[in-house]
Amino acid sequence: MMTLAAGDDGLTLFVVTVLVLGAAFIAGLVFMVIDMRRHMKATAVQDQRCPRCNYDLHGAPHERCPECGSVTTPLPPDRAKSAR
Repeated sequence: MMTLAAGDDGLTLFVVTVLVLGAAFIAGLVFMVIDMRRHMKATAVQDQRCPRCNYDLHGAPHERCPECGSVTTPLPPDRAKSAR
């Protein structure tokens, strides 16, 4: 096991602090991206956009996105009019 000299305590504290703050920052970014993608998917369904690529599906009669090919769920006609 490695022992620290008397003058190394400040450097060790600095390194540990930087590592902890860096990990917290990265975790915050990950959660922000996850939340943003969830919000985009929820908004995409209401705005008639593809939840995968955000392609505008107004007037698209099929159940697949013409841009990326993912299966989309069309809104009922009454919700489609109110979403615009």
